[in-house]
Amino acid sequence: MIAITSSLEKAWNNFSTGFTIMEAAGGFVKNRDAKLLMIQRLGKWDLPKGKIEKDEFPQEAAVREVCEETGVCDLKITNDVPYEMYHTYTHKSKPILKRTFWYDMYCSSFSGFKIQTEEDITDAKWMSRREVDFALSNSYNSIRDLLETAFKS
Repeated sequence: MIAITSSLEKAWNNFSTGFTIMEAAGGFVKNRDAKLLMIQRLGKWDLPKGKIEKDEFPQEAAVREVCEETGVCDLKITNDVPYEMYHTYTHKSKPILKRTFWYDMYCSSFSGFKIQTEEDITDAKWMSRREVDFALSNSYNSIRDLLETAFKS
């Protein structure tokens, strides 16, 4: 989709009024070996993330969600300005516009995964860049694009 406008704010407001807005946060979590934490949810490789709760800052939500979904909890955010991603989907016949804040994180100690199966997560792995590239063949386009951008910077 291409949009040409003289007022980005007006165009954004017109576009977004047709959606329920959801905000989420998550992390690009690397360990001492520079491996990236990936999860498998609903058969696709993804990054850990989740909904920002009321009165919660995106940074807090990102750390909390990574910990809840994977059991990886010894986390330090290493970037002050997150990557932001928007994508749309339909849930129960309602159009959703999801804004996700992504933070670079470092995990200095790890004692094993504790996967949040009630969130449909079936696996979590520390992956090398080569393993991530292979896993992305079974991922979402938005995650592929996001990781390409993150790896470049």
